[in-house]
Amino acid sequence: MSQVFLFESESLTKEERLRFVLDDQNNLWFDLHEKAPAQKSFCIPATKACLQQFLQQQLAEGSGVTVADHMKDVVENALRKHFLQTLSLLKKSGSIVVGLPKVQELMATKPLKALVLASDAGKDVSKRVHSWQIMLCHGVTSLDLENALGQHNVSLVGVEDKKEADCLLNVYSKYKALID
Repeated sequence: MSQVFLFESESLTKEERLRFVLDDQNNLWFDLHEKAPAQKSFCIPATKACLQQFLQQQLAEGSGVTVADHMKDVVENALRKHFLQTLSLLKKSGSIVVGLPKVQELMATKPLKALVLASDAGKDVSKRVHSWQIMLCHGVTSLDLENALGQHNVSLVGVEDKKEADCLLNVYSKYKALID
């Protein structure tokens, strides 16, 4: 197997790069967890510009590579889903609090390590959250959060544990690089 690092991305960590693989029919696949076997793999920085440039190169005449029509959307959706699945796992581990009242109550006793604010959250919630000095994740709707957590009316989620917050923020940073 040969691995190709594009755009001088050899020094990037898994959290900072995207990996694509070619199967034996020269179809290009996004490898979210970087575990898929392949004849050839490509690693690029996890940015919107690099993704667009890479896909244009692969679609160029004579490359012989088959790329799905909406590969950019496939990558963004896979990263968004991975972010929401990580959040769901954190809920199961008991590491999160849901809703503004519970977040405020917990913050009175100890600081939270990260917050997830729905993009369609109310102005009052959004204003309060932006005044706090905590790492903030956005780019998902309250419906996304409701589905991931199995609860209704969710627009704010707080993460208590530093290790879990770091895990969530690593997943989020890759997703955020593509949506901004």
